[in-house]
Amino acid sequence: MLNSTLFHVSNQKRGRLARSSIKLLRDDQGHITHYISVFSDITENKQRQENLQKQAHFDPLTGLPNRVLLHERLDQAISRARRQDHLFAVCFMDLDGFKQVNDTLGHKVATTC
Repeated sequence: MLNSTLFHVSNQKRGRLARSSIKLLRDDQGHITHYISVFSDITENKQRQENLQKQAHFDPLTGLPNRVLLHERLDQAISRARRQDHLFAVCFMDLDGFKQVNDTLGHKVATTC
């Protein structure tokens, strides 16, 4: 059985993602007589997967990357630096009193600071 994933554009000019499976049917002598193809629209599954990734990596209130994404990106950067024999540095800043800004002026003001 041949399996493939392909990109299909519908008549409404919206991109849809489809998975196809193709099976070859042979006669008694082993010659191909027919092809059977089944297409499955997996667009909604991909969208759900992307939404889960976004929820896992971004703060719902601010839309900013969260610690999980920070750790993943740091791991990637460190690995890349090691592979390429480059130096790597991280600058960490602690903002004193940031909680007070949030509590007194609200999250909307705090995210614009």
